[in-house]
Amino acid sequence: MSIEAGYKGGRVIILSSRWADEGRVESDRLRFGDLAALLSSLGLPAVHRTFASERELRQLLESERPPLAFSAAHRSSPDGTGANVHAVFENLRIPYVGSSPETIDLALSKPRLKDLWKKRGILTPDHFVIRRDSGGGLSGMEALCSATNYPYFVKPASEGNSRGIGYDSVVHNAAELEAKASAVAEEFGEALVEVFVGGGGAKEFTVAVVGNGSTALVMPARISFLSAARSGAITVEDKDGHRTCALPIGDAVLSARIEELARVAFCAAGVRDYARGDFILCRDRLYAIEINGQPMMPDRWFAACCAGRGMDARTYPAAVFLAGMTRLESKGLLLAPIPDAMRDLVQRGSETRIA
Repeated sequence: MSIEAGYKGGRVIILSSRWADEGRVESDRLRFGDLAALLSSLGLPAVHRTFASERELRQLLESERPPLAFSAAHRSSPDGTGANVHAVFENLRIPYVGSSPETIDLALSKPRLKDLWKKRGILTPDHFVIRRDSGGGLSGMEALCSATNYPYFVKPASEGNSRGIGYDSVVHNAAELEAKASAVAEEFGEALVEVFVGGGGAKEFTVAVVGNGSTALVMPARISFLSAARSGAITVEDKDGHRTCALPIGDAVLSARIEELARVAFCAAGVRDYARGDFILCRDRLYAIEINGQPMMPDRWFAACCAGRGMDARTYPAAVFLAGMTRLESKGLLLAPIPDAMRDLVQRGSETRIA
């Protein structure tokens, strides 16, 4: 990728969708305003901008010509449709932090990612897909008739942040499976049905990665419900209501085992700079569940993972940007110099060198 010299100068741009929900607008304004202030304080002037369409996104980028971009939105419309934002960056030759457009799309397509993992010998629950076809019917329904390995877990095949997941997502018989899979496919286009390996004595983990190659930090934390009465599927309500927390893993052997699998799973997906994945331990078997190739950042779960390696709320966002900028610099694509203050903060605040 060749980048024109005219892109030099200006401020780093932090992008997010412009929502109709005023509460979400205010939340994003605070979250990304704080991120912009952090970067600016480290010598990397930054500004937060929002967009509501691909056309507006392109106009914004062409007007500001940022030396570096970071997007919290994976699609160019708030409803998750439209162009891949990272593909727009590529098209306009704007350097950015994060994974390639192809990796973002792979991580969003849970069945494709799971198929890739299976080919690479990475353990993930068996699954099948129900799709809404162009005629309005559902394809793949024949798989329901041969489904016998209950319970199953039903969720949208291409959504993140627990969207479409409810307390009825774990199904225990044919009637529940058909009803839930049909409803999810109707609403979201595709339903992923996978053997449920959660619940009971299973343990769920979220793992953040920051960096690239052999120096990348892979940092697991255990997910726990704040109420002892709740277990199983984590819903949107659980996340929005802060009913879960991420805790350190006290068992060093288990932590190392999770890190090893997560590193292989992230590598297979092709993530770079930063990402977060979900993994489950059930009957001493460790399963890769899914990857968020563009996780919310800053974020409390991401922060909990990074805290295990000594990174606080200022250090880990700086580490993500340092990872991306170092990668770009190595390819001759970086148009904004890496501030010494950013390097110093990350190297002081992390137990392992990232870049």
